[in-house]
Amino acid sequence: MSADDLDDFDDLDLDLEEGEEEEEVEELQLSEATAGSGSTIIVNDRFHISADQPLPELDSPTAQAFHCRDTADINHTVFALVSTGLLPPRGEDLLAFRRIDRESLLSPIEWGVSDWPGSDHRRFVVVVERPGGRRIAEHFNDHFSPFNEDRITRNVIRPLLPVLKDLQESHVAHRSIRIDNLFYKDAVLGEVVLGEGFSAPPAMHQPVVCEPIDSSMAEPGGRGPGSSRDDMYSFGILLAMLLMGRNPLADTTDDRIIERKLAEGSYSALLGDARIPLSLMEVLRGLLTDDARERWNVAELEMWLNGRRLSPKQPKLAIRAQRPFSFQGVDYLSTPTLAHAFVRNWSAATKSIANDAVDVWIRRGFEDDELASAFNSSIRSAAAFGGRRGIEDRMVARACVVLDPLAPVRYRQFSARIDGYPTALMARYIKNGDVREIAETANSKLPIYWIETQEVQTPEQNLLRRNFEMMTFMLGRGTIGYGLERCLYELNPSCPCISPMVEKHFVLHINQMLTALDHAAVERSGKGEPIDRHIAAFIASKLKHPMDQHLQGLSSEFQSARRLALIRLLAEVQQYTAEETPFHLAQWLVKLADPIVDTYFNRSFRERLRKEIKKIAEKGTLMDLAYALENTARRDRDTEGFRDATADYTEAENEIQKIEGGEMTKPEVVEKKGQEVAAMASGVIASFAMIFILLFKTVLG
Repeated sequence: MSADDLDDFDDLDLDLEEGEEEEEVEELQLSEATAGSGSTIIVNDRFHISADQPLPELDSPTAQAFHCRDTADINHTVFALVSTGLLPPRGEDLLAFRRIDRESLLSPIEWGVSDWPGSDHRRFVVVVERPGGRRIAEHFNDHFSPFNEDRITRNVIRPLLPVLKDLQESHVAHRSIRIDNLFYKDAVLGEVVLGEGFSAPPAMHQPVVCEPIDSSMAEPGGRGPGSSRDDMYSFGILLAMLLMGRNPLADTTDDRIIERKLAEGSYSALLGDARIPLSLMEVLRGLLTDDARERWNVAELEMWLNGRRLSPKQPKLAIRAQRPFSFQGVDYLSTPTLAHAFVRNWSAATKSIANDAVDVWIRRGFEDDELASAFNSSIRSAAAFGGRRGIEDRMVARACVVLDPLAPVRYRQFSARIDGYPTALMARYIKNGDVREIAETANSKLPIYWIETQEVQTPEQNLLRRNFEMMTFMLGRGTIGYGLERCLYELNPSCPCISPMVEKHFVLHINQMLTALDHAAVERSGKGEPIDRHIAAFIASKLKHPMDQHLQGLSSEFQSARRLALIRLLAEVQQYTAEETPFHLAQWLVKLADPIVDTYFNRSFRERLRKEIKKIAEKGTLMDLAYALENTARRDRDTEGFRDATADYTEAENEIQKIEGGEMTKPEVVEKKGQEVAAMASGVIASFAMIFILLFKTVLG
């Protein structure tokens, strides 16, 4: 790709429908969080977090709970959730959760990033409303006293329905509705309160049984933000567990749960022959419908609560074949169950897909020539992206899309919903997982192929195309500042920079980067360079103007050009953020500037320049440092002076060579030079004579 391609990328045709606009992500704003006296952390000059008073009963999977006091309102009961790793909270949704003012939802109040006592890592802290009572169940698979029909209606559905409605109207899904995230409102054990859903990526800690079939197939980090339809399904699972007093599938493996849901439908897989009150049976069938388009929404649940009875939902199972397909010694009667088996036995699936067995089964078992043609087309299209290498993997992946279009994108060990790619990429990076499979799916256009195979095309899917076009573009430019690292930060605006140099500082905003690098300068004693692929990609994703020239310089084979590009890049950061450059980082950059200074020819100027940049570094203005190192006028004068010196040297060298070669002592050369000297002397004498005569005449006159 050319250097201008990055600028042209913004002009890509996205095929947006009329009136359709690209959603702008609101940048996560942080409240000021500082260390107070002792083990106290102060957020927004109001909330005092006691780091020495943990509250394990309020912990979340990736955040510890601590005692917190609201100094502005002593009657306001709050607690703090403190991140335990680099996985960020749902930064783009924190504001939406805060706007929902309901007693039946634990909402965030303030948040920020702070140093933490006893740790060299900064932590993300969120101040949260505190429930008055305990959890319904301490652990997901705990047994507890079942709720009867009246108690479920009065204490669960009625208080939580407004919360679900507000979430839906805010276009944000909770994605953490489960039995161990449900609290009593007070010690009376009456109404319930829904726990937080923002301390980790959406649905990352949801048990498989709580998620719709397609989401449960995705890896935890790739379940995506989802929608209110996902929340309604999880709410249905919650009601079923409350009614039974336990998780009926506690002893069943995740893989087996998915198989049962595919074969029997979620309602039957979960409840089986359990005796369910007739009125709640209607609710559970509506909420646990596997077809998201037919699943009850908030309005239908509200109508039911107000006494209006709706037509009971019947399970919509996949069409069954007239004859089974045998794979790995097991018979399969539907395409989704076979696709799931292929994914679990990827290597064996390549052999079954490569021959005509599946095609024959589809044509004879379903009498569906259209599906068979689509299946064969998926196999042929695998060769169009990536050549022979990896073609078997692409064949299996595309074939599974055709066999089960509603399932997530699946490729070897990778599986993610189409909107779950950003968080899947982030989770794998942070957990040091393999990200190559994600890159391979993007390069092979698998996500776009998934979108194209959907029976119902939505505006959201159309907008997601831009993400995958961007990924393909960035992966095509694998140099520093691009690649999969750039995709990570472009797709996850709330992801901290995970470079080993700055990860302990939880850098979420560009205006935190220079301070973090200043600490790195001390820790590394100014050794190496304050740049790597993650830092370059993070900066490029945050700055709002083209960075292509600087990024190209970072990939230069010449050390001087690379380091000048580095200084310019960090100068751009300082200028963009108006941040004072920390002293240690400036000194680090001065050390790195030697190869740049050495590119000047004039020795005395080099010495003056070294002294000059040391003084500039003390002031901490990186743009002045960059300007001093690469000033066009200075460079032109130095080049011109070098050119003149070179010419003078060449002329002198030629004279020396002529003398040493004897050319200057040859008779004809001596005679010629003598004539030239005599002629010149005669001219000078004649000139003096003429002047003398003129002066003499003037005096006599």
